[in-house]
Amino acid sequence: MKYKKGKTEKDLLLFIQNQQIGLTDSVWLFGNLDNLKDRDQEKNDNFEMKYWAFTKNDNPPHKPKTQNQSTEYTFIIKGKVEGKVAGESIVLETGEYVIIQPKTESNLIEKVIENTVGITIKAPSIKRDTIR
Repeated sequence: MKYKKGKTEKDLLLFIQNQQIGLTDSVWLFGNLDNLKDRDQEKNDNFEMKYWAFTKNDNPPHKPKTQNQSTEYTFIIKGKVEGKVAGESIVLETGEYVIIQPKTESNLIEKVIENTVGITIKAPSIKRDTIR
């Protein structure tokens, strides 16, 4: 599978149900970040995280890109955008996420349909891993 799209709330509730834990417990949804040497680092070899925001109709001139070795996890906190992953059109909106595997071409922000705020995590963090 080159990418996975899902609903954060639905997947979190399913995960909680399967693990038999409560809604107030703290859980990692993706990966195991417990082994970080320095939790205060903003960027390290394990992962990098970017907070971003776009205004409706302020369509950025992003070019398609491919991560050579990193997996990219993008979460839409609020809003709605349209883009492409692996040659397919994809719409992401509030509460949804997409996981893009290495060597998969993507351009998630081709059209900003609503004011949008999101977080993107890449793991591992590798300099010059992005090919445009």
